[in-house]
Amino acid sequence: MLLTFVVERRLLKSDSKNLLEIAKTLFQTLKNRSELMVDLAYSAILFNAKDIAEDVEEMEDEIDNIHVLFEESILKLAHIIEDPEKLHSLLRLGIATENIADAANEIASITLREVEVHPVFQRIISEADETIIRVKVSSTSELVGKKIVETRIQDRTGMRIIAIKRRGDWIYGPSKDEKIEAEDIIIARGAIEG
Repeated sequence: MLLTFVVERRLLKSDSKNLLEIAKTLFQTLKNRSELMVDLAYSAILFNAKDIAEDVEEMEDEIDNIHVLFEESILKLAHIIEDPEKLHSLLRLGIATENIADAANEIASITLREVEVHPVFQRIISEADETIIRVKVSSTSELVGKKIVETRIQDRTGMRIIAIKRRGDWIYGPSKDEKIEAEDIIIARGAIEG
């Protein structure tokens, strides 16, 4: 949400160099967010996790907005570069990531609609040795202010942090140097014992 607001303001007063940088940032966000959505959508089904399915649904709305901004930046670039037809492939890539996000949302919606899971999926779930969790970090948690690497979460539990939701924005595949803040929502995957 914050990204959308910042980009909208920058698009209003952009030159070609800024537009290219904006388009690059938006595409990277589309790509990363749609990848995360697919991962979370399958996890929502496998582990019947409605809260994670709701996250996917929320992210799909954000993807729609980001995709519009991405297309606007490409169209503005087309007015100022010599060979605007070279931008065609970028538009197609943007559409592809938006389609992936839509598909992920459809997958996750199975959990939200409480559609009965196919027996094959039920068997997979019963035999799974992996799970996904969604945890909100309290202000009193020992994790607050620590880098992910300092928490040793993966070493101690076998759980790998795959995403952090912070103030309405998502950090996909956070680096080991990312600091955990109070009120962060951490999504982690790993061994059930973890």
